[in-house]
Amino acid sequence: ILNINGGLEVDAETAIVARGKAVVNVNKAGTGAVKVNGDIDFNKYSDGYTIHNNVDSDINLNLTTNDSYFKGEVYVTNSSKVAEANKNTYKDVTGMQLGLSNGATWEVTDDNGDGFTFVSTLYGNGGNLVKAEGVEDVTVIVTSDKDGNNNTGGFEISKLDIKGVDLKIETDETAFYNTTTEITSDSDVTVDSAK
Repeated sequence: ILNINGGLEVDAETAIVARGKAVVNVNKAGTGAVKVNGDIDFNKYSDGYTIHNNVDSDINLNLTTNDSYFKGEVYVTNSSKVAEANKNTYKDVTGMQLGLSNGATWEVTDDNGDGFTFVSTLYGNGGNLVKAEGVEDVTVIVTSDKDGNNNTGGFEISKLDIKGVDLKIETDETAFYNTTTEITSDSDVTVDSAK
């Protein structure tokens, strides 16, 4: 368990690596500026004898100020730190939470070139989702909350401004349309009820 209270600044190729039930909380109370330039990797690992496929961990990255940002992507890698080619591996992760409030920004990169990234839960009020410079097409997939009891499928943000990023929300379609989310977007926003 790693708890970082208040602000944080990280500049690395991979900012957070988690595996096998790890718990990482950054700015959970929302009291500081968080600046993360680097990816989040849910890693399958090998102890030399066995490849351990349990990548699910709890990561809560809470960005709550207008100068807070996450510039990177979230992905699953295999034991050789190579991004998994199967796009369905993100479904092995249910604990990736990202909060965007008060003008905080997720600048989405696509360094591994697969054209997508994901979070389990996107929450907050007044966040920005933007495509990083040099990125062609990228889709952010929002899957479902950790407990599986949130009928909005992990999409818990009340106001979101999207520029250049397609957003796919995997949820119960009826439940999603009963939420009160204000989305401004120049890209595709889809709700997929076929989880």
